[in-house]
Amino acid sequence: MTIDPSLRLAFLLTLVLMVLHYFAPKIRRFPGIPEHYTTSFTGGFAASYVFLHLLPGLAENRETLGQLLSEDYFMTPLKELDVYMVGLLGFLLFFGLDRIAERKTYPLPVSESFHFYLHLSAILLYNGIITYTMPVRVMVGPAFAVLFTVVMGLHFVIQDQALERHFPEDFKAKGRFLLILALLGGFILAAVNEPDNVFVVALLNSFLGGAVLMNVFRNELPTDRKSSFTWFTVGIALGAALLFWITWLEHPSNIRKAPIGAFLSLRTSSLFYFP
Repeated sequence: MTIDPSLRLAFLLTLVLMVLHYFAPKIRRFPGIPEHYTTSFTGGFAASYVFLHLLPGLAENRETLGQLLSEDYFMTPLKELDVYMVGLLGFLLFFGLDRIAERKTYPLPVSESFHFYLHLSAILLYNGIITYTMPVRVMVGPAFAVLFTVVMGLHFVIQDQALERHFPEDFKAKGRFLLILALLGGFILAAVNEPDNVFVVALLNSFLGGAVLMNVFRNELPTDRKSSFTWFTVGIALGAALLFWITWLEHPSNIRKAPIGAFLSLRTSSLFYFP
């Protein structure tokens, strides 16, 4: 029995995400490096990914779905907003959960565990979508899939910090383990039932995009704790350089002709583009 090479790489990247999730506390408390340096670097790296890859990818995703649906349905400006609406829903869901987690008083008596499991269930879905769509990312562009894994791995480090701050006992006892299992579960679902429906995968990625935006801006760009503008800038510069380099690998001839224009127009998104 031969295993599809793209599925093998997707499994390897899933394992990388699982390992990064497990060692997140040690990564952000790396010996000799202040924790706020790590946080600032990660925030900058993720911000460059959001502005240079994720946001333009939303527009590409809308165009792809528009071409797909126009064959069977009459497209209207309102229908063309569907992709953005799903992304906005992902943003809103995680923003609401974050506010609930931070509240100290509630109109009705609700246990701390209820809020923990409510918050955790959304992130379980979030992690599952990441690895469920990983085989598609690999098929579209292995280099971009690897970069996506790096960004998500760094993002997990900060997400881990936020969950540990809100739910210190519950998260340490079982939360981190369940999130790691969700990553494995998403990949297993993809291996058993390959995500070949373009429309469904595109909507899942749009939802994930909105959630990533919310988590990047909420957890990685805080104003209420120590931060380092220098390390934030280093993260942005490195993220932008990696995106440019990967785009050059995918489209070397176009980059040589017009470096900046090619980078902006040919940054084929492994997160949102489907052939």
